[in-house]
Amino acid sequence: MVFPELVKNLGIFDSLAYEFNEDYLISLRPNIAREHYRREENGGDVIRWKTNSGSFRGEELELTPKHRVIVYGDSNVQARFSDSAQTFPGQLARYLHESGITDVEVINAGVVGFGPDQIFIRFSNEIDRFKPDLVIFHVFADNDFGDIIRNRLFELDVDGNLIRTDYKKTVDTHLAVSKDRKLKLFLSQLLTVRAFKKATSYLLSTGANTEANGTIWQFNAPTMQSKKNAVLNILKKDDAEYLLYKESLPGQYSHFADHYDIDIALYPEKESSKIKKRLMEQVLMKASKLAKEKGINLMVLIQPSRVDLTVGNSPFDYEYLQQYPDYKRSNLTAAVEEICLSQDVRSLNLFDVFRENDPQSLFFKSGNNHWTDRGQRLAAKETARYIIDHSMIKH
Repeated sequence: MVFPELVKNLGIFDSLAYEFNEDYLISLRPNIAREHYRREENGGDVIRWKTNSGSFRGEELELTPKHRVIVYGDSNVQARFSDSAQTFPGQLARYLHESGITDVEVINAGVVGFGPDQIFIRFSNEIDRFKPDLVIFHVFADNDFGDIIRNRLFELDVDGNLIRTDYKKTVDTHLAVSKDRKLKLFLSQLLTVRAFKKATSYLLSTGANTEANGTIWQFNAPTMQSKKNAVLNILKKDDAEYLLYKESLPGQYSHFADHYDIDIALYPEKESSKIKKRLMEQVLMKASKLAKEKGINLMVLIQPSRVDLTVGNSPFDYEYLQQYPDYKRSNLTAAVEEICLSQDVRSLNLFDVFRENDPQSLFFKSGNNHWTDRGQRLAAKETARYIIDHSMIKH
C-alpha cells in the first residue's frame, strides 16, 4: 500500500511454478497464477500469467473447437514476460482469425527450458488426447541443440538412430525447494517486507536495476576481454557436456542451464556439432513421422538467436564472432532448416525476416535473450501467412 509501484514478486526463480515430470523432466504446475516484472529498460511492465488445469499457459481449453493448433516450445513460447494476447500463440490466433480461420484455438504449450526432445515426448503423450489439426515445433536456434545433449533423454545407437536412454530421471535442483526456503519465500511475499525491500533497493540503486530477488543488478556493456572469456567459458561447457554424452553417462546439468550452441556456430564440423545435428535430425524426423501417422500437420518454426542478430545485447555478439573463419550468422538456423529439408518437414526460418526488420527491437535489452512483443508479433504474422499459403488448416 505504501510503495505499490515498487512491490514485485520475490520468487526464487519462479521454481514453485514448475514441477518434476517423469517423462520429460519438468512441466508447469496446473492452475497457478504468477507475476513477472520486466526491467525498466524493457518497459517495467507487470505481467500476470496463469496456467489451466491441463498445465498449459492460459484459459481452460475449449471442448469442441473446429480447429486446434498446439504450439510447443521453450520459454519463448511460454513467454511469461508478455501478456497472453502478446505471446506468439496469442498473436498467431489473432492473425489466423483475421485470415478467415475464425474458429481456431491456439494452445500455448511452452515450458521454460524445454528442448526438442522434451517437446517430442510431450507431443507423443498428448496427440491422441487433444487431436490438433496442426502442431508447431518451435526450435530456438540458440540453445536447443545442446538441450538434447544435456537432458540425456535420447542418444544415438551405433547406426546413428535415435534411442531412449534408461537413466533414472532425477528432480532438478531448482525444483527441490526445502521447507526452509519455502518459509523464506512466504515471508518475502508479505506486503510490508516486499515494500521495504523494494524501497530500500530503489533508493540504493542510483540507476541500477533491481532483480526479482531484491538484489541490485546492472547490465554492463561487454568488453573485448569479457567477450573472449565468455566464448572460452561456453566452449568449455560444451566440451564437458559432450563428454558425458560420449561416455554414456547420465545428465548432470540443470534443466534450466541453457546456453548458446557455440560449437555449431563456430565449428560446424566439430564432432560434438555433428552429433548434436544428428540428434536434432532424428528427433524432428520421428516427430514428423508420428504426425503423419496420426494425420496431423506439423511444422517447425525456427527462431534465431539474439547473438546472431543484435549487437551489444549479450556477452558476445556476431560482430565479435566473425573473427572465427567458419562462423556465419545463419549457421544455427540454417542447420535446423537443412535438417527439415532433408526429412521433408515443413519449416519456417525466421532468420531473414528478423534480420531485415530492426532486429535490435525484436529482442529484450540487458542480456535477456527472449523475443519482445514485437518479435513475437512478427513471427506470428509470418507463421499465419505460412499456414494459409500451405493450407495447413482448412477454412
